Amino acid sequence: MNIIQSQRLLGRLGVTIRRAWLSALATVRRDSSAASVAAERFATAVSAAFLQAGALEVEHLVVAVFDQSVVADFLSSDRRRLTQNFLSTVARATSGLLPLGISASQVRTLTAFRAALQSGSTDVLSNNSLRDRRFDRAIRSGRILSNEEVNLMVNRYGERLAANRARVIGSSEALVAMNGAFNEVHRQTTQAGIELPQRIWVTASDEKVRSTHSSMQGQRQFVGQPFISGAGGRLFFPGDPRASANETVNCRCVLISEAPNA
Repeated sequence: MNIIQSQRLLGRLGVTIRRAWLSALATVRRDSSAASVAAERFATAVSAAFLQAGALEVEHLVVAVFDQSVVADFLSSDRRRLTQNFLSTVARATSGLLPLGISASQVRTLTAFRAALQSGSTDVLSNNSLRDRRFDRAIRSGRILSNEEVNLMVNRYGERLAANRARVIGSSEALVAMNGAFNEVHRQTTQAGIELPQRIWVTASDEKVRSTHSSMQGQRQFVGQPFISGAGGRLFFPGDPRASANETVNCRCVLISEAPNA
């Protein structure tokens, strides 16, 4: 796909996966015994995103191969990863004070936030950007907050952390699904003897792009050859799960391809 098509698809898939994640959480809130079913539904949504992206890349290339049976084992393995991650998230919500949907690091953040509120510290005003700022006046007063006030502030903050995590999961899983599917189409196509032009790494071209990826803008590599980051990392596509987290977390780069003889 070209850059505009890829970025639009990435946005659509991100929204779809985020909604699937939130829907799965909502299912668990209604019935905690349905966690496994909810996890499977979420994993199915991500797999569908992968297959959709692959099919669209085939349309773009016109002459291409995408045998879904070839990726069955990969999708099965990935579904197990997604299911386990979701169930781990559910397992963290063992206390009524911990909202469903937050990560392990967010649990630590929320615990520290609670401790700071209970101690009367005003540090929470500068260290927790996702807090509900309507409570700032009470925090600045310096008085010791009641348990009811602390619980309310912690719950509101936790809800915002959970919403932010849903957004990150949507965009991250969409990035891996889309670029991974593109890479698989390219791999199968070249294995079938169809020569493809070099693929192109394209960044989001803004100030948020990590420094190690800014230098990758426009880098071209043939199928089967890794892209090299500014830190020396080897990635076969943006979001490549085989690369280190430093190269993939919150990445927004896309893999651009051209049709044969384009």
